[in-house]
Amino acid sequence: MKTTMGAFSPLTIVLGAFVASMMTPASADAPTVFSVTLPDLHFFDPCTGVPDTAHFSAIEFVHLDHPNDIVVHAHRSGFTDGGYKMFEGNEAYQNNGQEATLALNDLWRRDSDGSMFHTHFVYNIDDSTGAVKQEQFRLECIGDDASYL
Repeated sequence: MKTTMGAFSPLTIVLGAFVASMMTPASADAPTVFSVTLPDLHFFDPCTGVPDTAHFSAIEFVHLDHPNDIVVHAHRSGFTDGGYKMFEGNEAYQNNGQEATLALNDLWRRDSDGSMFHTHFVYNIDDSTGAVKQEQFRLECIGDDASYL
């Protein structure tokens, strides 16, 4: 079966341009930017089981001018006493007045042996009751960088 696609008529193009011109673009406030040092985190290396300590810093982009909504995106960096470096760290936080959600995803790598691990964290709270609606935490060894690629 052969399918053909016809050209748009001039009326369709004019009407489309008119509708597009009437729509106002969504505007977001410019974020307030913060540079922060986060508390150290003591944990067990998921690849070796050895105790380790992680040190973090972040650049946070905070949007406060949304009605009943706070949105934060952060780019985090860090290192551990055990020789790991965070090569990708992302954080997202949103509070819409009904619930607050925090999600973190990090990838860590140790140059000396190529060991890598992934951190995933999600925390969701009901603002009206303070009850935790969802909590997930995963810290897993994903092998060396050769097995990851």
